[in-house]
Amino acid sequence: MAKNRLVRGTSPELQRLRAHAPQLLISKRYDLAESRIRQILAIEPRDAPANRQLSNCLFCLRRIDEALEQARVAVALDPVSHKALTLLGAIYSEKGQHDEAMVAFEQALQIKADYAIAMFGLANSLALRSKWEPALEWTEKGLAIQPDHIGMWRIRGQTLAALKRKEEALAAMAQFL
Repeated sequence: MAKNRLVRGTSPELQRLRAHAPQLLISKRYDLAESRIRQILAIEPRDAPANRQLSNCLFCLRRIDEALEQARVAVALDPVSHKALTLLGAIYSEKGQHDEAMVAFEQALQIKADYAIAMFGLANSLALRSKWEPALEWTEKGLAIQPDHIGMWRIRGQTLAALKRKEEALAAMAQFL
């Protein structure tokens, strides 16, 4: 059973909001999570994790420009957050700004070299730019960490097919399916 401990200098209301917001995110109640996170930010506007969570909510609600703005704030507040940089990369990728996405994913991987989500994003951005060899390398690294990542298998199959490595591409697509 979890104990409720007060963090010095933090109100019980803020603690309640901080505990509730992740639960709403996990249950994909982005509309409710957004309002709770905005309440947190009204109390603590420079809260980097809350800015990242708000960006994530807005991204899931398909409010991409607002999500990008919040992701930039989260990265500015915590430039060594691999999660914030990966989210920033994902938003850039969604907007079709793959060069910017690659930079964000690479920065995230400099901070946390084994972060499979950033590897997937980087491999995807590279594949979308037809940079097949580097994309293939990143799928290999990502699958070594997370062998059941279907998105990584999809990109690997696509990349191998583009490199005309038919048998390997078929095997990768079989793993994807």
